[in-house]
Amino acid sequence: MALVVSLFSDYLATEKEIMTIEVKLDCLRIAYDPRKELEKKLKRKKLRQLKN
Repeated sequence: MALVVSLFSDYLATEKEIMTIEVKLDCLRIAYDPRKELEKKLKRKKLRQLKN
């Protein structure tokens, strides 16, 4: 859990935003795997940094 929290903080996401995302996905009955989502976001962030 600490890993997930530290990764989310890298995106400057607040706990409120994280909970909102989880609730929305839960309402849509989508299985949410935060680690996979974070890996995708990290890859995108790194790609953006490389482009700049």
